[in-house]
Amino acid sequence: TVLAQDEAQVLLDGYTFLRRAELRLQITQEHAPATVNANSPEWKSWARSIYPDSSEDSAAERFASEWERHTKAVRAVMERVRDSL
Repeated sequence: TVLAQDEAQVLLDGYTFLRRAELRLQITQEHAPATVNANSPEWKSWARSIYPDSSEDSAAERFASEWERHTKAVRAVMERVRDSL
């Protein structure tokens, strides 16, 4: 097999988080912007839409942390798969 079960779960979790984030961005901005700068008002609004139970700054920090965690984990799996081919 190409993927171990834990790697498949990393990809599923990453896809779910990042897709949910993308959909929230489209809702909060009423379109799909190509980029959003971290700590901009748009970023904070986006983060708050994902973590409505948090303050604006807390949501932004939490979102940045989760974004980084998921993208690093997905990248590691994809690089391992690429290097094994």
